[in-house]
Amino acid sequence: MLIEEFGILLRRPPGMLAADAMRWIGESGRASKPDALADQIFHSVRKIAMMGEFDLVPRAALGGFLNDYCQEILTSCPAAERPRFIDRVVEYGATLTAPGAVLEQAQPVQMRGASAHKMAVFLDQIEAAEPGEHRDEVASEFMTTAALEASTSEELNASLAPLKGVGIDPATENVLQSIAKTLPGWGALQSLEDGGTAPAGERLGAMRQIVALGGNDEEVAKRFREMVHAAIAQFNDGNVGRSQSILVLAQQMATDQRVKPAYVESLRNASDYLDMERLRAAAEKSESLPALRTLMAFFHALAPEALLKSLRDAGDETRRHDLSSLIEAHGAAGRAHVLDVLDAPETAQDSVFAAAALRLLRRIPRPADASAERDVAAVLKHATKNTDPAVATQAIYFLGQSKSERDERALLGLLRTYEGLLGRPAAMPAGITVDDISGLLDRTCGALARCGTARALRTLVDHGLKVAPELGDCAKRLGEGSHADFSPHPELLARIIAGLRAELPRAMLGLRLKKESGRTVHFVRALTGTPHPDVKTLFQEIVKKHGDADFAILAAEALDTFSAREKPEAPTAAAFSGDLSFFGLPMLLQTLSQGMMSGLLTLINTAGQPASKLWLQSGRLRHASLGRLSGEDALYELLIRPFPGTFAFVHRDDAPAEGGLEPPRDLNGMIFEGVRRHDEWKRAAALVADGAHLAPTGKDHKVETTQPADFVDAVWEMATQGATVSECEAGFAVDSYRVRTLLASWVEIDALKLAA
Repeated sequence: MLIEEFGILLRRPPGMLAADAMRWIGESGRASKPDALADQIFHSVRKIAMMGEFDLVPRAALGGFLNDYCQEILTSCPAAERPRFIDRVVEYGATLTAPGAVLEQAQPVQMRGASAHKMAVFLDQIEAAEPGEHRDEVASEFMTTAALEASTSEELNASLAPLKGVGIDPATENVLQSIAKTLPGWGALQSLEDGGTAPAGERLGAMRQIVALGGNDEEVAKRFREMVHAAIAQFNDGNVGRSQSILVLAQQMATDQRVKPAYVESLRNASDYLDMERLRAAAEKSESLPALRTLMAFFHALAPEALLKSLRDAGDETRRHDLSSLIEAHGAAGRAHVLDVLDAPETAQDSVFAAAALRLLRRIPRPADASAERDVAAVLKHATKNTDPAVATQAIYFLGQSKSERDERALLGLLRTYEGLLGRPAAMPAGITVDDISGLLDRTCGALARCGTARALRTLVDHGLKVAPELGDCAKRLGEGSHADFSPHPELLARIIAGLRAELPRAMLGLRLKKESGRTVHFVRALTGTPHPDVKTLFQEIVKKHGDADFAILAAEALDTFSAREKPEAPTAAAFSGDLSFFGLPMLLQTLSQGMMSGLLTLINTAGQPASKLWLQSGRLRHASLGRLSGEDALYELLIRPFPGTFAFVHRDDAPAEGGLEPPRDLNGMIFEGVRRHDEWKRAAALVADGAHLAPTGKDHKVETTQPADFVDAVWEMATQGATVSECEAGFAVDSYRVRTLLASWVEIDALKLAA
């Protein structure tokens, strides 16, 4: 029907189709820029040319129509883009619509017998299976085998051609997308031995081979682009690990110059295709940061320096928040670039950007080997008397979170500066009010309290005890002392207590003089972080004499807090938990191994039931249980057949003494072995599905294997007696890899066949 309709279209004036195409492009809203409009117009040309590519209409007739169509639609192409459009049309149309052109028939691929038989089994399963996850897995294995066996693009096309017969388009773009969505979800695992990544599985190897077999630079670049867009699609679907795996491969191919740098560079600017909401969500989950950093490293616009430039230009707070989250996700690398921009003189001229950069510097932890002097020097450039108060506030917050001597001196200098400005309002910079400076002085006193050094606290007390109307409410600023403990500083503690006693209301003829109690609550608040006996005695006295006053209520609450702190707390084990589907069990185990942690890891299924328990001892596996499996078999089964759910880890040192692995096993080595088994199990599961029945063909079933002979014989006996693949796996207390790969190998050598 389509061919018939297209034949009618070929007899119509090409201008009609050109007008309809432009209307479709306009309604799609995708062509906001001249180059995008030209791309959409060329896309319409390719859609028409495809009818000739598949020889569905006479190429000569299509060539004439397409030539006239291009002449008509060229007038709608932006003038600056027309040379590029014409070059693309000529290059594309010459091979597809030239009169007399024919498609060369690719020669059949000479595969190894086992591979050819395996692909035939795959194809039968694809044809018989209903659309769904299993069919996708089988198709992915078919494509993977075809790619790994092919040595030329023609061989690859010939191997993939049978997919047309089962309703699957074998275009490389679809093949790459199909393989991408069946990759493991844990991404590129880190190798502890050499700092590199775990070896890529066969599916990633197949993706590399598909790109490499492009035949010429342009085709390689096209396939490379399709592979990168497959990574983007996986990320936008929420599969951060899969996306990371593909982009690690893409980076390796770019480094090895498998693709011309010019083509790679164009893709590094394709970050706009990434879902910003997904990026923001990933940036807020610490467990996803390693994979997210790999992804961001591939795209120019997501590098720290580019993100900071975008942050400078951002026009609304939501956009600034999203960009700040991505910069923060870069960790130490992002922090280094933030310091550089804070050092730049032009940053001080942009108060919104300067405040955002200071906030970032405060939120990203300083590396252990970084200089605090450098930080303070950069921050103080944004805390002068002429600085916008919003910027100075961020600078003060930063200085208050560190206890270094340099930060302390900076805060003391700021306090003197602000006191001086309030004492001489005439010297205040234009555009800055008394309220602005008073607010900055409030924040500086809070920072001094959090700094907590002897000199910082002495300065806070000196200021808080002043009664100087031009400085504002100094006693209120003394209340920031609640963030400090004055017990180690008896002289300062005595001064605050004396000041508080002087402020307590006195009774005269049975009446309290309320005008004397205004500053009292601030003095009480200043001592609420100091559980000293003298403070407790004073607070008890205040509660007894002034029980209904606001400062007495505050004193009573502080006494309750002091009492709670004195009670010995029941020992509790620190714990953390998370989402298995996002974190990924291999990454979780690597984290625990690298941290040399001891404790109990519980894996919980979607029904909320504990499915597995793993005991760790100094980062090594001591016990593991999963249903009827235990020890190494249980751990391997968890890696082979991961399930969605959550996890909870509790630090404990009371691992069961009996039944454990002795000595405890190295987790890192087991993780990589489990990942290898997972890949092989998936290939085997695509060949022999869970519910499949197998029947002997009468051929020899001897295969090369490291499995014990009695185990091999037992599996063969069970399989040939009519048990399903799942029943065979359930019949042995071992990880399913050992059973499934045996069954698959017998199918590959045609010793077993899939029964009807």
